[in-house]
Amino acid sequence: MGFSALCLRWITVGEAALLVYSMPIWATLFAWALIGSRPTVRGFVALALGLSGIGVLLGAGGGALRAENLPGIGFALAAAMLFALGAVLNGAAWAVPPFALTAWQVGLGCPPGR
Repeated sequence: MGFSALCLRWITVGEAALLVYSMPIWATLFAWALIGSRPTVRGFVALALGLSGIGVLLGAGGGALRAENLPGIGFALAAAMLFALGAVLNGAAWAVPPFALTAWQVGLGCPPGR
C-alpha cells in the first residue's frame, strides 16, 4: 500500500486512483495463471475494457505516459498487482466462525487508533 502513496509524487491523484483500482484486472489474470480460474466470455470482455481504459488513461491528450511520470505509473501498477497477487494467493477462507473473526479484527484494529 506504500506504493499507492509513493506514486503520488509523479502522477495526479485521479490517475493514481484509476491505476491502483485496476486491481481486479490483475487479480483475474493472476487467478487464471496461478490457480487455473479461466475467465468467462464476460470476463474476457471486462479484461479487454479494463486494459483499454488503462491505455486511454495513459495516452489521452498528451497523457500520463511521459518520462517524468513513469516512476509514478510503475508504483501505481505495482501496488495494484501486488494487492491482486495477495488476494489470489490468500483467497481461501479461514475456518473461523464469523463472530470470532470480527472480534479479532476489531481487537487488533483498536489499539493503533489510540
